[in-house]
Amino acid sequence: MEKQDFAQYTEKELADLVGEECYIMFDRLDRFILDNYNVKKLWAKGGKYGEVCLRYSRSKKTLCTVYFRKSQLGIWVILGREERERYEAAQGGFSPAVREKYESTQTFHDGKWLMFDVENSVLLADIKKLIEIKKKPDSLKSDQS
Repeated sequence: MEKQDFAQYTEKELADLVGEECYIMFDRLDRFILDNYNVKKLWAKGGKYGEVCLRYSRSKKTLCTVYFRKSQLGIWVILGREERERYEAAQGGFSPAVREKYESTQTFHDGKWLMFDVENSVLLADIKKLIEIKKKPDSLKSDQS
């Protein structure tokens, strides 16, 4: 799939790349984000992390980034200092896989860069909670749902 206009990937092309189960998970995550946040979808080349990526951004801040790979998604959520404090207060409500990822991820000056390699929907609820910790849902968007 050599494309220059990354936004032109069809649903079928993305599903063929990541597999049906991953695509269903992506679709659920995409709907959650668009239903709850006023963000722009920015498509780009995936670089070393995937064939193509989709960044959900608002005001030059990224909510999360989804990388599309062969038979897998990569979901990147960066937690800054205050967000890490909120996560640490709520970490008991997360799966062991997410707690382990958090503990094993290096903390940089701008936060923890959590990359989840996803092959199914098992982590979907946890990823949604991390996104909610990163940014509370927009009240106007949530009221319209």
